[in-house]
Amino acid sequence: MEKKKPEPTLEEMPLLEYTLKRYAKRLANRLGIAEDIVEEKWDTWVDRSLTYWENKARVKEELLKLAKPERKFEAKEYVAELERYEEEEIHKQLEYLLYTLRDILEGNTSSDYYIMAEEMNLLEEPISRWIQELEDWKNTVIRKTFIRKYQSLLNELVQIQLRLKAYKAKHGDVPIKELVGKWDRLFEDLATSKVTIEEEEVELKPIVVEKPIVVKPLEVKEEEEKEKVEVKKTLEEMTESEAIEYFKQLEAEIKKATKLPLKQSYVRLKKLAPEIKKIVDSPAYQTMFEAQAVAYYFKQAFYPLVVYYKERDKYKWLLNVKSPVKIVVA
Repeated sequence: MEKKKPEPTLEEMPLLEYTLKRYAKRLANRLGIAEDIVEEKWDTWVDRSLTYWENKARVKEELLKLAKPERKFEAKEYVAELERYEEEEIHKQLEYLLYTLRDILEGNTSSDYYIMAEEMNLLEEPISRWIQELEDWKNTVIRKTFIRKYQSLLNELVQIQLRLKAYKAKHGDVPIKELVGKWDRLFEDLATSKVTIEEEEVELKPIVVEKPIVVKPLEVKEEEEKEKVEVKKTLEEMTESEAIEYFKQLEAEIKKATKLPLKQSYVRLKKLAPEIKKIVDSPAYQTMFEAQAVAYYFKQAFYPLVVYYKERDKYKWLLNVKSPVKIVVA
């Protein structure tokens, strides 16, 4: 009997740690625990050599120890609610990956998914990176409940992975841009490839594809595209009410970005980064609580993605952004 492949550890797949921390903060809020405590204790709570599920049990236990007694009963129902939400999050990421690959392979160059991949230079990456991405996501969907729920989606992901492996075996590790518009060619390469491919863990249902699947591009209203936070004045030049309104706009933009699928969220937050940098570099930042708060909120949302997409050097300045400190005037 063939052994199951081991689940990835947090060390091997940083995105899992990002997902776990978001889960921990939601639970902390319900238990009446400050998010700052999650940040402070995080490195002592998690063991990156363990899997997502093992670390999740550890984090949940630590949070329940810190919870107020009256909140613990309420938390039981909320934990179940979070479990459902977590499944939806994983489904969203799998779906995003599938749609991005489909649009690349079908050559849908006007779709939001294709444009996003182009903006992030993902088309320049080798096929092996995409094969690994597919492998990583399959490994997050280990539990039977997930497998049942995502059978159709996983089936398509595995089929694409097999085609990519076959194409790579015949043509080498070419950039993904070489595959743009070659969906049918990948079918042909899979059919004619003599490469032995390991049997997959997931029991797959056969797929009958009569014609390429067309995915409608995301509808984005023009107003949303134009919606940007424009600042004509520096923080020092703003009145207090103008500054507070400006920070509210920024916070709303950050919140909106965090609700998007992973890569879309990253690109949207990336566009806000120069604005946050201006705030952090401003002399007013040292004395203005609201400025510190919005910068810290941005860091919490953006930095885990910076780590995941390996752009730490570009955003080193975020490491200087600390929790806001309420200044008390005597």
